[in-house]
Amino acid sequence: MNNNITQQEEERKHGDYPIAKFDLQIEDFLNQYDNINTKENYEIVLKDFFKYLENQNEIAIFNSDNVNRLVLGYKDYLNSKILADKTINQYLTNLNTFFKFLNFNNVKTHLKKIGHSNIDKYKYITRDELNELVKTVDIAIDEDMEFKQGYYKKHNKGTYKGNKNLIRNKAILLSLFFTGARVTELINIKLKNIHFKDNYLILHGKGNTIYEQGFNNQVKSILKKLIAIENITDSESYIFINQQRKQMTRERIRQLIKEIAKDTDKRLQQTDNEDNLTSRATPHSFRHGLANYLLNTKKWDINKVRDTLRHSNIAVTNNYLTTNKKELKKLQNQID
Repeated sequence: MNNNITQQEEERKHGDYPIAKFDLQIEDFLNQYDNINTKENYEIVLKDFFKYLENQNEIAIFNSDNVNRLVLGYKDYLNSKILADKTINQYLTNLNTFFKFLNFNNVKTHLKKIGHSNIDKYKYITRDELNELVKTVDIAIDEDMEFKQGYYKKHNKGTYKGNKNLIRNKAILLSLFFTGARVTELINIKLKNIHFKDNYLILHGKGNTIYEQGFNNQVKSILKKLIAIENITDSESYIFINQQRKQMTRERIRQLIKEIAKDTDKRLQQTDNEDNLTSRATPHSFRHGLANYLLNTKKWDINKVRDTLRHSNIAVTNNYLTTNKKELKKLQNQID
């Protein structure tokens, strides 16, 4: 046992790993962390990176001498996946942490330059834009239904009930906006967490905290439809699942939203607009959108919005407030 540990430590010093031992090194690396979400974040990135190397037939030459070239190639690959710059940087940062664990001391960060203005930080989807995104999915559902109904009728196969993936995608859009759920909270929703009688969800938030989050009739209707069409009956089953009936990942949710936004921009003929939906639509932009909608359109009290979004500090909620300049001038003119 001690000899094996000594050998592993020696291999780490030299940065030379046989392919058969990658799984062991990843396991050792992940075991350093107690937080489940932290482990999951690193595991997603490492699996994706090594899968990329396999597809490029370059995994055999993965070592400290070639790591910078391989990471640059991986960075180009991430750029092609319609990922946000912030997400790409998080992937690269997670990789760098793993490389340090391997004692690859000559690795450069290769991070993308990102602006940090409050405008960029709080980009959001408006209520009207949510309607357009949902409309794009509804059009796809109708087109799919029309095509499949003809096929089913022709082959006497009964009634076609709609594309499961499209129903799921609509449920994702509506749930993200109207509950303000973070994407990690969304993908961890199980059947047992949904209380239709009283219209609320149990969400597992940051720091293993548990919240009760209400939802409206739109969310209630689409979740019921999703559960029925996916035939989800086990209380421990996740609601948002892929074709293999496994829990969806955060990155897949992000990709779906980008794809729907891109189709919506095409339909609205705004692909050349720098501030189009494709440039702004991320899972978190729906949460920002709800905050903006409640504060500036529905005129909710800021404390209620803070509680709805589960902000620990009201200063965060305050960032979403906007001031109507015309209304402000009228008020200023009335000062006596």
